[in-house]
Amino acid sequence: MKKNVTFASLKHTGHSCNGIAIGVATVASYAKKIVGNRMEASLFQIPEDLTQAWEKTNPDMVCFSNYCWNFNLTCELARRIKRISPKTITVFGGPNYPLELDEQKEFLLAHPEIDFYIFRDGELPFVELFKGLDSYNFDSDSLKNDRMVFPQTHYIHQGEMVYGELIPLLTELDQIPSPYLTGLCDDLLRGDFVPIVQTKKGCPFKCTFCEDGNDYHRKIRRYSYGRVSEELDYIAQRTKAPHLIFADLNFGMYQEDLDVARDIARIQEKYDWPQFFGSLNGKNNKERVMEAANIIHNPWFAAAIQTTDEDILKNIKRDNISKSEMMDFIKEGDQLGASSNSELILGLPGDTFQKHLQSNFDMIDAGIQTVRTHQAIMLPGAEMASRKDRQRFGLITRFRVNPNTSAPYNLLGESFSTPEIDEICVGSDSMSFEDYLECRLFNLTVEIFYNGGLFEELIKFLKRYDIRISTFIKNIHDKIQKLDTPISGVYENFLRETREVWEFKEELDTFLSQTGVIKKYQNGELGNNEQLVYRAIAIIENMDDLHHLAFSVAKALLEEKGTQEIWFEDYLSELETYSSLRKRDILSLEMIEERRFHYDFVGLTSRNFDDDPSDYYNPDDRLIRITHSQNQKKILNQYIKIYGSSSYGFGSLLSQSHMSKHYREAIDIPTPAISAQ
Repeated sequence: MKKNVTFASLKHTGHSCNGIAIGVATVASYAKKIVGNRMEASLFQIPEDLTQAWEKTNPDMVCFSNYCWNFNLTCELARRIKRISPKTITVFGGPNYPLELDEQKEFLLAHPEIDFYIFRDGELPFVELFKGLDSYNFDSDSLKNDRMVFPQTHYIHQGEMVYGELIPLLTELDQIPSPYLTGLCDDLLRGDFVPIVQTKKGCPFKCTFCEDGNDYHRKIRRYSYGRVSEELDYIAQRTKAPHLIFADLNFGMYQEDLDVARDIARIQEKYDWPQFFGSLNGKNNKERVMEAANIIHNPWFAAAIQTTDEDILKNIKRDNISKSEMMDFIKEGDQLGASSNSELILGLPGDTFQKHLQSNFDMIDAGIQTVRTHQAIMLPGAEMASRKDRQRFGLITRFRVNPNTSAPYNLLGESFSTPEIDEICVGSDSMSFEDYLECRLFNLTVEIFYNGGLFEELIKFLKRYDIRISTFIKNIHDKIQKLDTPISGVYENFLRETREVWEFKEELDTFLSQTGVIKKYQNGELGNNEQLVYRAIAIIENMDDLHHLAFSVAKALLEEKGTQEIWFEDYLSELETYSSLRKRDILSLEMIEERRFHYDFVGLTSRNFDDDPSDYYNPDDRLIRITHSQNQKKILNQYIKIYGSSSYGFGSLLSQSHMSKHYREAIDIPTPAISAQ
């Protein structure tokens, strides 16, 4: 008899993880191929869709992907499924699982709703587990009583852990049918999910903070070019998302990636999609990454630096390119019009306040367009979360609610909320908690005043007079911290929410159980992604104040430098007005502004403000209309549909797209000729 198997990688309502679950989809696709008509497979990411289907079909097995952003939700559903249908078999897999056997046993004992856990890559082990269960007519109790062992499969029997050893990885990835081309992901493509494509698996780096830093993932395995090309065509004809994500950990670093880049360019030419491609993330071979960027339209390349401090890099087993090579890389990217993004991580082993600020300064002065700092999350599958690393570096951790994971659910006849909880590093034997907070405040300044090119026109003007942009950002930050400014309240609320961390998970669990607390997380009073939300609030509500502050600091730096010229005052005054009109109320898509300027800002914009502004002065002012283009409106509406228009949604939109592409366009309005009388 055919077995009904449901695969799921659940997404919390309102959470920003909107990518199609390519990991569990490949497990389902491979299993369907191998066991054939013995299995009927379906794939879900929305909890309500899963439970509605489950109530209709009562599947024999439900398989869940386990990540830090969906673990509690997944466990809650598994518990309810087991309560209603004890014979339904639950299988978990995914990286949010400890590395050491004793910790794995503790994990499984704490979660009896999990019948089996598949460790590491799941395609081959799941097939073996399915065949074993099939031979027992899906009687998991009998199978466990016989203590049957399957590769990479863990389970608890009579208080003891039974586990199979790791087996060789599947090397010929084309043996896995494409979950796109087989139609498994069609419903997700028709929804508001962002397509994720994977061209290869594996990573040569050993980063201790990453779940892929283990030797198990070292070997690089590839899908064929033809398969990837077919997937891109298939997706382009069906997706509603404006951008494309690759799951590759180092795309652009390999020779084969150039063929894929050319195919992305072909798809862009044929379908006008993707509008943005943000997965050029190769950590070495930057010349090749840049070659790929030169092929793709609207690329966004990532410099996953984490830190520029050599001692920290050694602590996390990370090899990076040199600063001078990075400078050359950025300059070439600027010439191509590519957007660059650098990811830093706060709180890595050996980090300090000064080292973290210096990493920011290095990236800003290198010309990286977005310098984004992430929290150091203690991922169970990463070496940094091990007892050894915690003790070696004196890591100080706290617990917080993962933002936007507290939505209310009414599933399988019960109402509940189940926030996800992160353990984050907030200090070490080299960084105090107070220094961590100071770093977080500076990260907010970088997000607001530097990232997304909010003041790119002003920054290019300062560079003409050899003013370091890191000094400009640092002076803005110091002014906000020392004086009562119109945006001081943004920082005060950001700091208050950043302090919402607990020393022990049990303390946070107790707090969440108090009456009314979950409601506060649901309505945004608590538990925001502070960096996304308060950046969004500042940009939405304080655009004119941001401009006034940035321009006043710029003028002071120019005066300090002794480079003030007579025309500066008028130019900067007009530039401040022009910049603010393009960027204020960015989601007001029908807003039209017309102003008169002496400087040809349409011409300067077309040249990306690379020219001397004094060459663009006109004694007679000219009328400029500032408004969104039709294409900008289309793309912004697509993003609003995916992320929503709340502060969190707008913050996610800003972090997931080319922010500068959303600024209104400027058009010259010809002055009507005066007819002779």
